Amino acid sequence: RRWRRWSEEYRRRRAHRSLATGMLALAKGDFARAERLFTRGAERDALPEVHYLAAAQAAQAMNAPARRDNYLQLAHDVQPDAAAALDIKHAEWLLENDQLAEARKLIGDLQQAQVGNVQVLKLRMSLLQSLGDMNALLALIPDLRRDRVIPFDDANALERDCAIAVLDEHNASHESLAEVWKGLSKPMRFLAPVLGHYVQGLCTFAAHDEAEALLRKRLESAWDSSLAALYGKVECY
Repeated sequence: RRWRRWSEEYRRRRAHRSLATGMLALAKGDFARAERLFTRGAERDALPEVHYLAAAQAAQAMNAPARRDNYLQLAHDVQPDAAAALDIKHAEWLLENDQLAEARKLIGDLQQAQVGNVQVLKLRMSLLQSLGDMNALLALIPDLRRDRVIPFDDANALERDCAIAVLDEHNASHESLAEVWKGLSKPMRFLAPVLGHYVQGLCTFAAHDEAEALLRKRLESAWDSSLAALYGKVECY
């Protein structure tokens, strides 16, 4: 019994040493050595999923997605309760490698299973940015702001950029442009860059009177030199 206890303790110490040494090798950029140390330690530790996750990180750093996914599966097998954490990390790496189709499916599954998870919201934001889906990203911003996924000023800037992009996407007709404009929040419609973009769109459809009225009301409320310059170019009748 003493021999068995000593042997188990010895294996655990070696496993911990492999993990610690592997983390140092990973930080130094010696990814191949780190991977070997992590896989070696997984065979001896009572928590092998930690070693497999670290090995997956080393494989990701070496651009070896097949080995990375194999390590993640091994971690899943030995610790099913860690599935959410492993899937979130997997989704991060898929996005990092521009594997957008796989990332989209995995993040969709996570969104259903992990409602309100801040990290999943951040993943969805990154996915939509990579896909260029500004409509969906604009709809996601209230959740990002509510859960403080990104700083408040960054959320405002993102919403402004999305609003301008969506106005550009729906400029095929005056009606579609106006529909997007009505869907924007009042603070967004008050912003000079967004209003200016909408007014320019109105002018392309010869809706000059509407453009003039919007600009005049905005300038009477708060002066803006860029909008004033745009006001001078509007054809009024």
